[in-house]
Amino acid sequence: MPEKYKDVRLEFGKFKGRLLADVPNSYLTWMEDQEFVETRHPTLYRMALLERKYRNDFNIVVEE
Repeated sequence: MPEKYKDVRLEFGKFKGRLLADVPNSYLTWMEDQEFVETRHPTLYRMALLERKYRNDFNIVVEE
């Protein structure tokens, strides 16, 4: 069964405190490339992957 998306707030970085759904596409890409996000923030990492897939599927672009 696929994991269900839940919106989470970023706990670090330039967009700390913002909902994942509100961060730019470029930041999602950056997060996916950071090992510390995957290891220290696994839920956030999984939700970022789901958010990015959703945006790709529906051609959604969030910019700064």
